[in-house]
Amino acid sequence: MTPETPERNALQPDPNLPSRQDFRTARRLWIIALLLMLTAALTACGTLESNSFSGGGVPVGGSRVFGRVVSAVNTSMNLPNVDIQIEATPAGGTARNLETTTGPDGSFNFSNVLPGFSNGTLLVTATPPDTTFQSQQIAFSVSNGHTEQMIMTLPPAAFDNTTASAVSLSLASPAIPGGASVQLQAAVRDAAGKLLPVKPTLIFDGNFGSLDPSGTFTVPAGTLSGMGSITAYWYRLLPQTQQIRVDNNAPPQPPNPPILPDDPIIKSGS
Repeated sequence: MTPETPERNALQPDPNLPSRQDFRTARRLWIIALLLMLTAALTACGTLESNSFSGGGVPVGGSRVFGRVVSAVNTSMNLPNVDIQIEATPAGGTARNLETTTGPDGSFNFSNVLPGFSNGTLLVTATPPDTTFQSQQIAFSVSNGHTEQMIMTLPPAAFDNTTASAVSLSLASPAIPGGASVQLQAAVRDAAGKLLPVKPTLIFDGNFGSLDPSGTFTVPAGTLSGMGSITAYWYRLLPQTQQIRVDNNAPPQPPNPPILPDDPIIKSGS
């Protein structure tokens, strides 16, 4: 005969069902798993904000300005101990002043010039520590969350800045494949179109490449997309801008046309 199963009291816990302790343990494990998922998501967001050419991040709701100060006559000469001041004015807001000093390699960095979700204008002033070089001041607009890389050039004290009349900027092609470099043709000319012995300040607005003091712009290998601009400035002269983009189907960059000592377009005034 098969032994009968003893009848269980309705108030007696069923040994085949999870206990309260099991539920508490499962809830703790679920909470831990949720926290780990949230941590991973936040980390991923930080990675997406990372800047591809600087190794730094663009603060959420802010804009970054960084770069280097060099001699306008010899852009391989870094200028240390230059005082950099930025007057940052958000659209419809109040201006605030930021200040730093260039390092031994002429570099500087402002990680969050426009806090909050706003566009605005920046007035950047570079003042050398002595009278060997002249000061430089440039104003430009910046969009929220953008990164601006500057190669700021200072002319020597002996340079007569009143002779500068126009800025020119060109490159062989605006379409640049990943892993390629292009050489910008940037110049300052006098009223007759003659080339002056100084290089203008360059500003790259974008997050997919890097600009060095020689005027070479490089897109890292593996970059799939990107759009931006490079602008040449010289004091209060009309700046010149070139749009650039990543195009991995673009042919190799053609050679740049030479910079002529006399620019007939500027000379003729047309």
